[in-house]
Amino acid sequence: MADLTPETYAAHIQHHTTLVLFHKEWSAESRQMHNLLESLGLSFHVLSVERHLDFCDGLGVYSAPQLFFYHLGELRFRLRGLHPAPLLLQRLEAISSGGLQAES
Repeated sequence: MADLTPETYAAHIQHHTTLVLFHKEWSAESRQMHNLLESLGLSFHVLSVERHLDFCDGLGVYSAPQLFFYHLGELRFRLRGLHPAPLLLQRLEAISSGGLQAES
């Protein structure tokens, strides 16, 4: 897990397959999603909604947690709120097999 900033965000998502967790430090749901991603052994990056409010607003992130999945700069899906591991894994499997379309 590595923190992203508005300065590193665009460059990183353009060249990688990236899971980004938008979180709030005080949010129990954000901590639970963070712990879930770690327990599943997933590689992900964190961006603080509180520290980068204007940037997150520009991405349409108004609440946390939210999880964005990018593939080479294309937003493939987003999940809002805390979701159980089976749903998260199902979405990741679908995207890796080409079963999900990009979000608009």
